Amino acid sequence: MSTFDGRIREYPVVAIDNFQSNSFAKYFILSHVHTDHMTGLTDCNFNKQIYCTEESARLVPHLVVRRNKQPKYRHLQNLLIPVKYNQVVQLDTPEYGIISFQFLPANHCIGAAMILIDGRNGSVLYTGDTRAEPRFYEESLTLVKKRRIQNLYMDTTCVKENAEKFISKQRSCELLINLIRKHGNHHHFYMDCWAFGYEECWAQIHDNFQQKVHVSQQRYDTYVDANPIYKEYLTTDSSTTRFHSCDWDPDCREHEHGLIVIHFKPIMDDQPRLYIHSEKSNFLLLTDLTYDCKPQSRHIVPFSYHSSLEEVVGFINFVNAKTLTMCVAHGGFATMNNMRRLLRSRGCKLGEVEHSSDYSTNDGSADQQKRRRTSTGSSSFKKVMSNTAEDPDEHTPDGSGSGSSWTSRRTGSQPVASKSKLDSIHEEAEKTSSHASVPSKASSKSLPRSSSQPLIDRTNVTKTSIQEGTEDKTHSIEERAHIVQQVVETVASLTEEHTTSLERSLSWEVVNIISNTPQPPPSPEPQDDVIVISSDDEDTKPIMTKLEKRRFFRALRASHLRHEEYIAKA
Repeated sequence: MSTFDGRIREYPVVAIDNFQSNSFAKYFILSHVHTDHMTGLTDCNFNKQIYCTEESARLVPHLVVRRNKQPKYRHLQNLLIPVKYNQVVQLDTPEYGIISFQFLPANHCIGAAMILIDGRNGSVLYTGDTRAEPRFYEESLTLVKKRRIQNLYMDTTCVKENAEKFISKQRSCELLINLIRKHGNHHHFYMDCWAFGYEECWAQIHDNFQQKVHVSQQRYDTYVDANPIYKEYLTTDSSTTRFHSCDWDPDCREHEHGLIVIHFKPIMDDQPRLYIHSEKSNFLLLTDLTYDCKPQSRHIVPFSYHSSLEEVVGFINFVNAKTLTMCVAHGGFATMNNMRRLLRSRGCKLGEVEHSSDYSTNDGSADQQKRRRTSTGSSSFKKVMSNTAEDPDEHTPDGSGSGSSWTSRRTGSQPVASKSKLDSIHEEAEKTSSHASVPSKASSKSLPRSSSQPLIDRTNVTKTSIQEGTEDKTHSIEERAHIVQQVVETVASLTEEHTTSLERSLSWEVVNIISNTPQPPPSPEPQDDVIVISSDDEDTKPIMTKLEKRRFFRALRASHLRHEEYIAKA
């Protein structure tokens, strides 16, 4: 089931396969007629034009509610604009100039199409649902290879370990024909083709057994109206054929004895599997066959109209897009990251990274990635002094070392004592006591209490212990503290609450800003793929007008906030 929100990030005025209220979109495109790609179209108030393939335009008015066979989208009949495959349609937009798109084959179901969009923000390929078999895209999608795709919106339905590899659709049809021949000519067969996408199986049955497939009148009208070629494959007369994909009407139930039921499932088997019938398992099957039907046997034939994991990787490498957007990622960013790692482990390759995601987990957590990118472009390099022994010349407060300015930072609720820093100051004070040039200051008792009080007054060294030292040593320490206090003033707001008592235990984590040292070259951007979870994307920022931005943030405030992710309201 698609989780795509419909928005094309490069061209927000275009929405695909999601027709819910969207203040950005002005042009709507439908890739195919599966229900999960028609979100919002049941609303009778929807009145925008919809671009779709010719077959899809004829299918939509025939679609019905499955349980009661009532029309579902008849109100859209006058809104559909049929477009032929490979026909270029140009949209003249004030925001993005001329945007052109065309439909390409998708190898998914009747009327399904990929959508190739071109404009000033680059080329974009939306696959919709697709079965990306290598033979298919190498023969039918040569046009894509000539483009430099900026963003690939990919069908990732089967990006999971239990869908590593599927047999081809051609091989699936061969298994179906062999299974039918194995049971002889006296059996009737029910092909559970409950959704669009199994049309090739009907064609193979007709070509191999010269019999049509019995379907309901509603399904017959739907397919024949979409494409007259289906008159050769389908029939509404159950007495002329042994093959059924109908609603199992009373006229068909006389053939229930000896009936062979065939279900199509996207599994990794390379041979049909005997289906063990039970009341629970029968209920879980998505089938048009009535639950009270008791056939002789049921079989599972491996068949998939979605791409396997192996085929997804191959198609991504074929397109070689700069950015990959997953259109099916249930579970948000956690699922996205798992799918991303799975794709990379199977050899998935992408082009250069232009827009990196803060939720990428290549070398570390999201916070680490964000800090790494932030620090790369900083104007100064910060080195935090640790409690281990270091060269004092590197951190001399008077500027004689490489560090020319100091700053202090609170860690936690209170500053943490750093005795090693104080010891180094005392040692240097003894060395330079004979060179003291600052006149003796008055007793610290007479000094006003301010945030610029010398550092010695904020240590766990009491006043009485200081007075016991020599006069020169006191002056030397005060000289150094006086230099430090100029910088300490910048953090006065953090220290005022700690200056009311000389005996309060305070100290600072000292950070040396090496401003005179040439800035190191920025680290290269990670050569990594970018995967954007469409419905939860915060980093992707399309080019929008001021009005669109205001509307966007208004919609964002109206959304739910769950686990630091914005979830659209139902």
